[in-house]
Amino acid sequence: MKKWIVLTLALALALSLFAGCGKGADADETDYASMSIEELKPLLKTVTDGKLTVATSPDFAPYEFYSIDENENPTLVGFDIALAQYIAVYLGLELEIIPMDFDGTLSELSAKKVDLPPVRTRWTSRISTMSAASRS
Repeated sequence: MKKWIVLTLALALALSLFAGCGKGADADETDYASMSIEELKPLLKTVTDGKLTVATSPDFAPYEFYSIDENENPTLVGFDIALAQYIAVYLGLELEIIPMDFDGTLSELSAKKVDLPPVRTRWTSRISTMSAASRS
């Protein structure tokens, strides 16, 4: 009897993992992978039109940190900053970087106030879901 209960629970768990995997009637059938960047640009939706808004936590060198320039002004630099700048230029957008604590970066993403979290953020299904929701 115990084996049947265990097998039934295992089957129920396995089926629940695949419950949302099918395409619904309103699923997007567009093949974005085959499109050129010029075809994709008009479809891009950002928090603010014409801007790529990136949250950053500038306390994690070499990814993102403040550097003092020759005029003794703090400037955001690092891998995340350079990558965000490259993406913005590639997409023809102005870059807006919003510094905050790391926990705030995910909150801002889920609140649809930024387009991207820091690059060093581990891309989990939770973040992917938040990012997809922010595009809706």
